[in-house]
Amino acid sequence: MSFWNSFAYFSPQHTNKIIHTFKKIKNLSTTIIKKSKIEEELKKKFLGLNIETINICNANCIFCAYQYQKRPTGTMDTKLFETLIADYAKIGGGLLGLTPTVGEPLADTEIVERIKYARSFKEIKQIGFYSNLISLGLHNLDNFINSGITSITVSTSGLDESMYKRIYRSDQYKRMYNNLTNLLIANKKANSPINIAIDMRSDMSLKETRNLKDYKNILKYIPEKNCGYKFRYDNWAGKIKQSNLIGKMKIRNLNASLHLRISPCYEYFNGPMVYWNGDVGICGCRDIDAKELIIGNIKNSSIKDIWYNSKHLDYLNNFVKRTPEICKNCKQYNNISLYQDSDWKEKIKQHKNIY
Repeated sequence: MSFWNSFAYFSPQHTNKIIHTFKKIKNLSTTIIKKSKIEEELKKKFLGLNIETINICNANCIFCAYQYQKRPTGTMDTKLFETLIADYAKIGGGLLGLTPTVGEPLADTEIVERIKYARSFKEIKQIGFYSNLISLGLHNLDNFINSGITSITVSTSGLDESMYKRIYRSDQYKRMYNNLTNLLIANKKANSPINIAIDMRSDMSLKETRNLKDYKNILKYIPEKNCGYKFRYDNWAGKIKQSNLIGKMKIRNLNASLHLRISPCYEYFNGPMVYWNGDVGICGCRDIDAKELIIGNIKNSSIKDIWYNSKHLDYLNNFVKRTPEICKNCKQYNNISLYQDSDWKEKIKQHKNIY
């Protein structure tokens, strides 16, 4: 049997995985050869802004490091938020994320007004966040849908009440599910201004998860392609271990050969995280106590000046030889070869140089 004949016996899933792996190898090779040039080009861009308006959550998920958060909880001052948004618009705006490092954005009672304010600036074209939807009832649904939010990813377990209790450690499943159904119906009625996806964290197999009664029912309101299934999880820089997880859930095992630590993590270039108290961090992804990668405070400087200050540039220039402790054991790490993907290249082109 020839190589190409044997290749035909791979399933579409295997074929896609092979193609994906080849692309990653190609991107990695390009990055190794052109690393300095790619880094210098990325430094010139401001790829987005993420704001944590609140770091309080109404669930206690087994896979999330919220359970280990030690810093004070709070909500961002309205004036501080508005100053930050205006500051962001001045340098060109772009994407705005409102997903906290840990926390639930809809638990912020002012979130709808914040979204409206941000979208009043023509420079801020897209706003999105992750949400468990438990607190959606705090807000008028029609008002929320028409606020200017452009995307929501709903974080939930497999759509089953007992699983929700196991994984989200919450008894609010019915409320969440009703909120999800109502949101999908109202969004469609309003001509779908919000791109909605469901990200299911399941302790069952994909087949078992898709066979759940409530999952089958939700497909009346959302295409299956918008429903993701996750069983591999990040370790939150060592805070989450396999012993935290159950059933089919596994800690991600990075392919070290494709995630060589040849550059700063891509998050170091992906725009700042501004925490509820005004602190500005390099990584809004895993610094749950907002202390290990802080480079300034928005109360004292503009967001542009902070992002391009000597502290951030020192982190960028010395990541490989002086890796911060929080990054050494982080399975979320990805080198800047990620930015060689065609989708990312197109996004980067849309941002003007500001440095």
